Amino acid sequence: NEEEITIKGKNIIIATGSQAEIPSIQGVYDSKNIITSTELLDFNHIPKSLIVIGGGVIGMEFASIFNAMGSKVTVIVARNSILYDIDKDISKRYSAMAKKSGIEILTSTKVMSFREAEEIVIQCQGKKGDFEVRGEKVLLAKGRKPNFEGIDVDRLGIDTYKKGIVVDDNYETSLKGVYAVGDVNGISLLAHAASHQGVETVEHILLNKPCHKAVIPSCIFTFPEIAVVGITEEEAKEKGINYKKNKFMFGANGKALALGEGEGLVKVISDENNVILGVHILGPHGSDLILEGTIMVEKKMTVSELKEVVHSHPTLGEALHEAVLGLNKEAIHSINK
Repeated sequence: NEEEITIKGKNIIIATGSQAEIPSIQGVYDSKNIITSTELLDFNHIPKSLIVIGGGVIGMEFASIFNAMGSKVTVIVARNSILYDIDKDISKRYSAMAKKSGIEILTSTKVMSFREAEEIVIQCQGKKGDFEVRGEKVLLAKGRKPNFEGIDVDRLGIDTYKKGIVVDDNYETSLKGVYAVGDVNGISLLAHAASHQGVETVEHILLNKPCHKAVIPSCIFTFPEIAVVGITEEEAKEKGINYKKNKFMFGANGKALALGEGEGLVKVISDENNVILGVHILGPHGSDLILEGTIMVEKKMTVSELKEVVHSHPTLGEALHEAVLGLNKEAIHSINK
């Protein structure tokens, strides 16, 4: 109803999340067949063809799902690769696997316009000139933006930036007593990150306890799964870290072979003192395996500490163990380089 109510409190937490970002492209609002992930989740049929605009997490997850269900899937990416924020060894390997599974990936391609005919016609501009792509449905997966609906941040004097509301180390905004957690602060657009921030903020408010900035794992539910935590090799180079790296292929893991999923890999990165800095997984149950990697990075575990941890056999977790051992050329089931 339209009745106004006033709610008072010493502290307020803003947790309004995010919403799909709609790109400014000619014709984007002209058809009900051009949709975001919100509408896609309400589908009650499988389209014959799906064109995905964007090669990030959301785009590749839905591309993977609908490809597996029988849709002809085309992914259009403005950049020169998909999943550009993750470790390049992982993204390149997954890209090859996605193409092998039947997903068409068009990189370095700009979408110029949409128009509706018997299908949606997309005018594109690529490395070799202009061309058209046609499909029954188009998924806009160009990212998300903070949801400020119902909150006049400017009037309230709450500072914002491109990704969301500006917060300090305790998630407090520029307006004292008002906090912002989850997608709306733009730090990490992940449900488990939002939950952690919420708990930390409440404990800070009630117990005056400083918030702990835990490392946050990220899982991408493609086929196979991708899961990452900590820094990538590219980030290690940019930061000038003297790092070591090692990869272990799931093809040398008995459980993965028994599952028929031996194409993926585990990659780990450490500093020169053998402290684990990053874990990157492409393979079966990656979203489950990354928990151990998260503990390693969060607790700054070393190679020697993990070496002492016995891993059950035959399990997928042995692949992570072997990848870490290989940092010191102590792997058992792969060649130590």
